[in-house]
Amino acid sequence: MSFLARGLGIATVATVAALGGHSTAQAADPAVSSMFGAAPPIMSGSGYTPADETPVTFASNWYLRGDVGVSQDVQIGIGNAMMPRGDKFPNTWSFSLGAGYKFNDWIRGDLTLDWRAPRSFNENTSTIACVVGWLPVKDINGNIVGETPVHDSCKDWYQARLNNTTLLMNLYADLGTWWGLTPYIGAGVGVNYVYQKASQNWYMSNGVAYQVYVADAMNPTQTWYYNYDQQRSLKSLQFAYALMAGLSYAVTPHMSVDIGARYAHLGKVTSYTSFGGVSQKANNAKEVRIGIRYYPD
Repeated sequence: MSFLARGLGIATVATVAALGGHSTAQAADPAVSSMFGAAPPIMSGSGYTPADETPVTFASNWYLRGDVGVSQDVQIGIGNAMMPRGDKFPNTWSFSLGAGYKFNDWIRGDLTLDWRAPRSFNENTSTIACVVGWLPVKDINGNIVGETPVHDSCKDWYQARLNNTTLLMNLYADLGTWWGLTPYIGAGVGVNYVYQKASQNWYMSNGVAYQVYVADAMNPTQTWYYNYDQQRSLKSLQFAYALMAGLSYAVTPHMSVDIGARYAHLGKVTSYTSFGGVSQKANNAKEVRIGIRYYPD
């Protein structure tokens, strides 16, 4: 009997232990809880380590940015077949998108793509005496001994267009914060895609395009075709850099407003003169910009 009692005792202990483990695993089940009771709390020193419940942050220190600006170009003043002589393109506006990373409270960097609205120049730049015919020159006997040109007053209409699209890698130094304002300085390097197009068309005093056939007075069967019109275009990828300074203000913990000035060197523009010569001039811009930086978290 003592042997049988000991066997029953062992079986009872095993059953209770199994039911206790089952109740712990099924504590969330109301039916199980009503039968076996709630699972006991986990006591300190039990060896159990709770899972890390620290919120997972997304894109910490990363930011998105967008800017608009007004650009004033320096004087170009080159050539007379590709760019205006002694003139400059009018002011234009620019739009920029980018993404960046804030390394610490002092240093941040970003990659930006700038698109500048096409700049156009249209005007009458010069007036010349253009040949519209030839008259014979006769001697006292009425014999044709030469010829003299007949001129009209011709004006040109000059059109030029310049496009710039710029990709820059920028690095900034934030210089501290006072009354919510953070001054900064920065510099960037990259490439600029330049597209140039220009045309020069001539018109006679009656408004008709100057493209005429003129007969040779000495040889009426011989004619000459006069056309001074020109048109050229050029595409190139050039080294670019920028220097900037400004102020930023944190509107919210996730958003800052940025106001600044930037000087950008966008490479060079090329001019082909009427005599076949080539000259180049720096393609620079002085800009005032305003934008927003947004930190997702």
